Amino acid sequence: MKFIYIATLISFLFIPIQAQAANCSGQVTDINFGTISVRSNVTNQTTGTLTVTCSGGLLSGVLGVCVSFGAGSGGAANSINSPRHLQNSLNTVLTYELRPTGNGAGNGTLNQIFVSMIPSVSGTSVVIPIYADIVSDGVGLQTGLYQSVFNADAVTLHYGVLSCELTGEEGIIAPFTVQGTVSSSCEVNSTALNFGSFASVIAAPVDQLAQITVRCTDTTPFDLRLGLGNGSNVSNPEFREMTSTLGLIKYGLYQNSARTQPWGNTPETDLSAVGQGFDQLFNVYGRIHSGQTALPGIYSDQVIITIEY
Repeated sequence: MKFIYIATLISFLFIPIQAQAANCSGQVTDINFGTISVRSNVTNQTTGTLTVTCSGGLLSGVLGVCVSFGAGSGGAANSINSPRHLQNSLNTVLTYELRPTGNGAGNGTLNQIFVSMIPSVSGTSVVIPIYADIVSDGVGLQTGLYQSVFNADAVTLHYGVLSCELTGEEGIIAPFTVQGTVSSSCEVNSTALNFGSFASVIAAPVDQLAQITVRCTDTTPFDLRLGLGNGSNVSNPEFREMTSTLGLIKYGLYQNSARTQPWGNTPETDLSAVGQGFDQLFNVYGRIHSGQTALPGIYSDQVIITIEY
């Protein structure tokens, strides 16, 4: 009996999984702060989204997708883009942060987002939030539009099998804009007006002054008003009342050192000026009128400062 052995050689062609079998792209919504107030301790926050879409056959496998964010056209303070800058037409800088995990300090700076996904033939999408905060405060700015554009040089997308090394494929990501409009803002504070000690019989006027500091955005008109204090039935800014447990003393507040221009809270007696984007100092000239007699004690009043702009 003869036996015949037939050996069949079957060769298998292994095709490595290639990232080229997939196609990835990204879209970031414009991030708009809307109207921005730059007064101290005012919060200006907003959000946007990044949508990453990958399509391809099953041979694409698991893809790692990285979207990297540069400084944008407004630039940034340093190489780690913290903070970034919005700019107006005069190249004035308004600073802000893009954050990966939430609004507010402690949530880091957004420089890259990594997404792991399995694309489908029809396309698989993942939506990731982006958080944004204005970190400038103080009103040393012009009003108007501030923005930064993230074009193809400032935002990029790369993808590859399991990872997103820069040697992998580069996908298309559309440009987006971060912007906001700075509104007119003002801040005000003052020193106390202390007349010190004086005789019970006030034979001559007692004069002292205080100082009001105003900070308003550049070119912002404002009116600075001083209330009439806590005295009962006071209607004249020249005759406010400081009171103690035993009596009262009449005094006035003025805009000029000659004490001829009363400072009150009406259009006829308030002070009008225009903001310059930095501290503006205004003296308040106080006078206790002569011809009064005061019992010993501590006399005080509280005057409310109002700034309208």
